[in-house]
Amino acid sequence: MGDSRPDRRTTRAVPSPAAASAGRVPAEPGPHSAAGPPAFAPNVLKLQAPRPLRKAVRRKDLVGSLLGETAPLVLFSAPAGSGKTATIGQWLEADGRTSGWLQLDAGDNDPVTLLQYLARALLALTPLDTKVLMWLALPEPPIREAVLPAMVKAVSSAPPFILVLDDTHFVRDPRCWEILGMLVEAVSVGSSVVTSGRADPPLHLGRLRSKDLLAEYRFPRLCFGREDTVALLALHGFEPEGPVVEALELATEGWPAGVYLAALAWKASDGPRPLPSGERREIADYLISEMLADQSADVVRFLTRTAIVSRLCPELCTVLTGREDSARLLEAIERENLFLIPLDDRREWYRYHHLFRELLEVELKRREPRLLTKLHGKAAEWLAARDEIDEALDHLLRAGLVEQAGDLVAAAWWSRFVTGRAWTARRWLDNFSPDEIRAQVDLRLAASWLLALTGESKAARDLTAGLEPSELDIAPRLGAPSAATMAALVRAMLAPHGPLQMVEDARFAARLEEAGHSPWHAVALSLVGAGTWLGGDDEGAVEPFQEAIRASEGLPGGADLAALGGLSLLAADHGKWEEARAYAEEAVRRTAPYEAGDYLPNSAARMARDRLMAREGDDGAVADLTDMLESLDPGFCPWTPASVSLCLTEAFIDRGEVLAARLQLDAVQAGLRRWAPAPGLLRRAEAFEVRLRARSSVEPISRAELRVLELLPTHLTTAEIAERLHLSPNTVGSHIKALHRKLDAGRRSEVVEKAVMAGLLPRPPEQ
Repeated sequence: MGDSRPDRRTTRAVPSPAAASAGRVPAEPGPHSAAGPPAFAPNVLKLQAPRPLRKAVRRKDLVGSLLGETAPLVLFSAPAGSGKTATIGQWLEADGRTSGWLQLDAGDNDPVTLLQYLARALLALTPLDTKVLMWLALPEPPIREAVLPAMVKAVSSAPPFILVLDDTHFVRDPRCWEILGMLVEAVSVGSSVVTSGRADPPLHLGRLRSKDLLAEYRFPRLCFGREDTVALLALHGFEPEGPVVEALELATEGWPAGVYLAALAWKASDGPRPLPSGERREIADYLISEMLADQSADVVRFLTRTAIVSRLCPELCTVLTGREDSARLLEAIERENLFLIPLDDRREWYRYHHLFRELLEVELKRREPRLLTKLHGKAAEWLAARDEIDEALDHLLRAGLVEQAGDLVAAAWWSRFVTGRAWTARRWLDNFSPDEIRAQVDLRLAASWLLALTGESKAARDLTAGLEPSELDIAPRLGAPSAATMAALVRAMLAPHGPLQMVEDARFAARLEEAGHSPWHAVALSLVGAGTWLGGDDEGAVEPFQEAIRASEGLPGGADLAALGGLSLLAADHGKWEEARAYAEEAVRRTAPYEAGDYLPNSAARMARDRLMAREGDDGAVADLTDMLESLDPGFCPWTPASVSLCLTEAFIDRGEVLAARLQLDAVQAGLRRWAPAPGLLRRAEAFEVRLRARSSVEPISRAELRVLELLPTHLTTAEIAERLHLSPNTVGSHIKALHRKLDAGRRSEVVEKAVMAGLLPRPPEQ
C-alpha cells in the first residue's frame, strides 16, 4: 500500500449473504483443501462443438448470410429439430474467426458454475487473465470485484471471435443472464456471442435491436426450402417425384427434423409413405414409430433404455442395458443416422438429438413402464459416483425415489458450498416439500445452512427450531464438520435467542472441533468473541478473537478475518484508532495472495476498513458501507447489519449530515427492538444518540478539526500532532484555536472535557 490507510475500494461489491455475514475466507486453490473435497472439475465435453451428423444438408444460403454477420448478439430461437446446432456448426467451419462453444445444461443455472465454463471458453479466444480461474475456485468468488471486470476487459479487447452458447433455455437464473448481458455488450468489434435455444433469452433484446446490435434467426428462416428437402432425401438414396416432395413439405412445413425423420422412416420401409397432418410433435411420433418398427428388438431396447440419460458412453450404456457390446451398438446406431450425435473426436461420448430422445422416452414408458424406476436408479448411482449431482438428482426424482434424492443432496451440498456454488445446492432444495426436508435430519441440517446462506433466514430458523446440536449423532460428510457442530454453528449465526445463547452454541461447537486441525474450531471461537461483544463485555471479547486468529493459522475458514475485523471495531469504539488501523490492515494483508484488488470476503473486516476510511473523509467507504447494508439478510448474523448501520451513523455524524445520521440510528434502534437484547449494540447506539444530540447544539466541526481533536487527550505537543497528521504546526494551531472557540473552552483539558460531553470524543474508561 502506498499510504497508511487500508486499501480503497474501486468497485462496489454486492456479496451474497454468505460472504457478508458468515465471514468466510477462501482456502488456497488446489486439488484438495481442509474445507472440503476436490475443487470444481469441468466437463470438457461441454466446451466442444458437437460433431456433425454423417448425412446432413449443407445450408449454403443460410451459412452465406451468417458469414457476414458481426452483430454482438446472434440469436437462434426456434423449436427442437429446427437445425439450429447443425447450422451454427456449418457456419463456424466456414468462418475464419476463432470460435468457442459452450453446451449449456441445467447444472449451469448458477452464476459461479456458468462463469467457470465461460472462463475456460474465453481462454481459447482471448488473453483472459488466468487469475480468473483462481478467483472462481474460492469459496466466495469476487465476481463483481474482479471476475467480471477481467472478463469484460478480455472480450472488449479480443481479436474477432464467435462464442456459441447452445441450449440457453436450460439457464433461467436472472443473475446468469445479467452476466451474459454484460459480456454481450462488451464484445469487441467484429465479434459475436451466439445464443441458441428453444425460447428467447431474457436479455434486453429490444434495446439491442434498436441499436442494430442483434441478428435474429428464427424458425421461418431456418426452415427447409424445396432445394434443402430434395438434397436431404438424396443423401438417403431417394429421388422422389414432385408430388411426394410437395406432400412432405406440406406436412412438415419445412421443419428440418420432420424431413430428416421422414427420410429415415422411408429408408426403413423401402419407400415413401403418406404422412399424417397435425402438429410437429404428432408427425414426429408417427415417423419415429415407423422407423422403430423396422429395427430389431435388440436395437429398440437399447435405444429406449439409454434414452433416459442426456449423455452416453459405452460404460453407462452397459450399466443401463446389461450389454457388453455397447460400444459396437453405438457405432452402428450412428452409422444408421438414428439421431445420435458424437460429442468428441474419439467417439467415446454421444448424445441423442433432444427431440429424438424425448420421443424415445415416451416409447420406453409405453413398452417397459415397470423398468423406469430401476433404470433411473442405475443411472443416478453411476452419475453420482462421478459427481454429476444435478443429473443424478434428476433421475432419482423422476423415479420417485425422494428419500434417496434427499440422501444425495445431504451428501453433496457441502462440496458445492465450499467451491462457491451454494446457489446450485440451494436450487436442489426446491425439489422437496417442507415435510420431506424435515423428515430427513441430515437434509434438514443442510437446508438450514443453505437457506441461511442464501438470504432465507426465517425459513432457516424454522428448520433449526427444536434441532438440538447435542442430540445429533450423524457421521460427518467428506470435509464437513460433524452434524452437531453444523447445527450449533448455524444456530449461533442465526442467533434467534440473542447473544447469550449464541455464545453457548459457539462454545459447544468449539469444544467439538479439534484445535489446530479443524477450521471450524476457529470459526466457533470467532463467534464466541462476537457474541461476548454483543453481550456488552468488550474486554471479554478480546481473548476469543485472539484465540480464533491463532487457531486459524494454516487453515481455511475465514475466522482470522472475522476476528481481526472484530478487534478493529472494538479498538475504534474505545478511540484506539491506531490499533484499529493495525488490525484492519492485517486483514487486508491476508487477502493479498488472491490478487483480487479490494476484495474482502468478510463483513467485519470490510466494515472495519470502511469505518477507518470514512473517518478520513473517503466517500467511497460510505458508499461501500451502504452497498453492504443493502445486500445483507437482517435475519442471518443479525448483528452485522446493525453494526454497519452504526458505522454509517458515525460517518454521517462526522460529516455533519445530521438528518442522514438520524435516519440510520432510528433504523438501528428499531431493528434492535425486534431482536433479542444486545447490550453491546445498545450501548453504541446510545453513545451515538448522545453525540447526535450534542452535535445539533455545537457549531459544526470540520473533519480536519475533528482529527486534531481526537489527539488532544494525549500528551502530544502541537508540533508532534502536526507530525502525526502530516500537517504544518501552523495549520494544527489554527485548528486548535477554532476548537477552543467552537466549544467555548479555555484550557486544552477543557476542550477535551466539553468534547466528551458533546459526544465528539469517547468517554475515558476511568470516567
